[in-house]
Formats: sequence, structure tokens, C-alpha cells
Amino acid sequence: MAPPESHIRLQKGNYITWMQSNYAWLIALTRITGGFAPPTPSSIIGIDAGDGESLQMQITRQFAEAETKTIAAANNDALIDELYGILKEIPMGSPACSEDIYGLDTGIAWMSEDLQWTNSDNISGQGKSSVQSSSEEKKKFERAVDIIHEIADIE
Repeated sequence: MAPPESHIRLQKGNYITWMQSNYAWLIALTRITGGFAPPTPSSIIGIDAGDGESLQMQITRQFAEAETKTIAAANNDALIDELYGILKEIPMGSPACSEDIYGLDTGIAWMSEDLQWTNSDNISGQGKSSVQSSSEEKKKFERAVDIIHEIADIE
């Protein structure tokens, strides 16, 4: 079961703002790979479940105002538990901040007392990962991204 105090962030792009909090959190990023220049995230979803009763979300999309909303945590318990279970099973790149081993150009960071999980592209020049994901693990990661979008109620 996922901890009641969690923060999730999904970002598409490679710019991560780490937040200091007494709570666990999740971040999801979209568009994490760059080329000549570092990538610019096209979306960032931050979900904080600090009080256990509600989920505080901040959704930022490229060229749009940030959206903040609060929803009941109980309505998403099954999804949060599924996400937590997936992230406990699938590997992270090694070293951290090496290549995008899932190939979706999307990064997830989950930080809680009992689980610290993150993937991202080569933002710190770490190069190729010594860990690669299987096709089954890639499907699980894709499901994790879908879960975050479902919780945030975005396409």
C-alpha cells in the first residue's frame, strides 16, 4: 500500500524543480530528452498527498498558466497503490540521471519515506545507463504515466 503522505511529479522535459517538503511527493515530466540544447518541459504534473485526505495538484503546460486543484485522495487510492506498486517493481537508470531507459521522453520522480524512485534523461552528463528496461517494464512504465494523467484528469 502506498504511504498516505506522498508527492508525485510527472514532467515532460528535463527541467526539474525539487521541492522541500515533510511529505512524500511525485513528479512527472514530459519531454525529457534534449539535443543541441537542453529540453524544455512541455508539461509538469506535481501531486502532493501530504495530509492523506486530499491530493494537491499543480499542472503546468508549456505556454499555459499553471493550474492548481485539490481532489479527494480516497477517490484515487487504487490508482496511487497501483502506481506505487509499479514503481517498486521497475528499475531506475544507473547511474541516476543517465539515459531515458523507458524511451517515452517522460520522467517520474516519487519520493516518500519508504520509496525514492526517479528516472530522467542525461541531464548531468552521466551518459548511458548500465541498467536497461525490458519490454514488459516499458509497458509498466507507460501504465505509470497513464495513471498519473488519470489522477490529474488530463489527456
